[in-house]
Amino acid sequence: MNIEMVIDALVQQGILRAEEAALQEMSGGTVGHVYLLKNSSRELVVKISPPEILEPEVKFLYFYRESPYVPHPVYVDPSFRYLVYEPLPGTSSVPVSMKKSELLSTLLTAFVSQYAGVPKERGWGATDEPSASWQDFLLEEIEEAQRVIGTHLEESDASFVRNLVLQTSEKKEPHLLHGDFGVHNFLFHEGKLSGILDPAPVLGDPVYDVVYAFCSSPEELHLQTLEEIESELFEQTGWNLPDIFGQVVIGLYLRLAICLKHHPDDFPTYLEAWRYWKDIVEGPSFRS
Repeated sequence: MNIEMVIDALVQQGILRAEEAALQEMSGGTVGHVYLLKNSSRELVVKISPPEILEPEVKFLYFYRESPYVPHPVYVDPSFRYLVYEPLPGTSSVPVSMKKSELLSTLLTAFVSQYAGVPKERGWGATDEPSASWQDFLLEEIEEAQRVIGTHLEESDASFVRNLVLQTSEKKEPHLLHGDFGVHNFLFHEGKLSGILDPAPVLGDPVYDVVYAFCSSPEELHLQTLEEIESELFEQTGWNLPDIFGQVVIGLYLRLAICLKHHPDDFPTYLEAWRYWKDIVEGPSFRS
């Protein structure tokens, strides 16, 4: 499926006028393509991705269609080869004045608070290939991360993270999460969060997305950032601040692998943060 075929289909559906449209390819991640179409009548975003990626995303968008932060589909190809929606305002550049704690607080109160439970029978983890339990899903992610990290860390580090997963309590039911809840998928307009794009849906604990957002940029990866959102964190996820420290270590381990694949220049900063949080979790106050 190419963009010319999509444009022809949109004209046939009456969604786009039969006139020349300005076409701009946008950043679409590692899989697929994203285009901005402009003509005299409207602007549309067209996302072309493999159906196995796009179908879970479309279902997520419809599940949370009441949220002003997610795109509202204008048209979805019946075979899930492409998705069309009107662009949300804003850019992906985080405002210089916005602290990470401010962003996390907004995410918790404006979006994570809307996360809804789904039947436990649907499983845990990736919606297309769910695992039997939340722990199983996290252990699978750690195994994949360990293959990427290789000799950058010791085997004992992977064992340490696996033990933290085994100590992680499981919710009574999974929630439908964004799953790729990083700053690269957030839009900002006039100094505020305006959109959340490109879900890779996961069935699990909402704290997973919060930790993902916290770890998704190398700045402000210190304890104070989480202390500043302590009340919102507990209100929206049920997690007390000390209880989340182990989840941060898990999230940083997974982020180290992502960093090596996509942002290797940031690896030293993340490695420093990993050691900082590992020391916190290994400290006497955490163990007690």
